Amino acid sequence: MTKHEDNIIRLQKVSERLDKAFARRFDPDTSHQAKHSVDPTKLEKLVLQEIENFGDHGCIHDQVEHQMYTKYNIRTGSISPRYKRLMEKGLIVDTGERRKAMSGRNQRVMMATKYEVS
Repeated sequence: MTKHEDNIIRLQKVSERLDKAFARRFDPDTSHQAKHSVDPTKLEKLVLQEIENFGDHGCIHDQVEHQMYTKYNIRTGSISPRYKRLMEKGLIVDTGERRKAMSGRNQRVMMATKYEVS
């Protein structure tokens, strides 16, 4: 097996693991219990759905968080990690625009790639 083929197999195994919830050895017992009750792919679908609902206007994290909490009672700790995975999968993009959040700080504007203008 070539080094390149070995790397591909290793990346496939890592990708499979990323579709599961994790807790570190030193995390509290509640984190270990939570890892068994969280379905990251389901959360990704819900987050993507909420981002898509904002259409070509895009949205910031505060808006997604509000929708996720209002509709599904899901808080930010479960939402934030989904953005990176959705970006890696090419389903959402950072538009480069920034908008003020409730905190007064700027947050990136995200948009579903199906609304992205070429």
